[in-house]
Amino acid sequence: MTEENKDAVQEETKEEAKQPSMILEAHEAAEKLKAENDRLEKNIAQLQEIKAVDTLGGKSDAGEQPPVEKEETPAEYTKRIQEELRTGKRK
Repeated sequence: MTEENKDAVQEETKEEAKQPSMILEAHEAAEKLKAENDRLEKNIAQLQEIKAVDTLGGKSDAGEQPPVEKEETPAEYTKRIQEELRTGKRK
């Protein structure tokens, strides 16, 4: 090899060393994913603990009644229909 070729090869090697390889990028991405998974697992554990405390404390979703809908009187019905006809919502 000539001196110029050796210099060119060394420069290429230095440039390749500067560029992050795909393997390093994959490792960094895996570390970020692991950190995010750990954070989410911690949040899930906290939510489970809160739900357990609420349940043991007497709070429960069971037995809740949906809001009772008021039945529309004939006068209210007439007024609503007339308003819809006036505004063009009903033809």
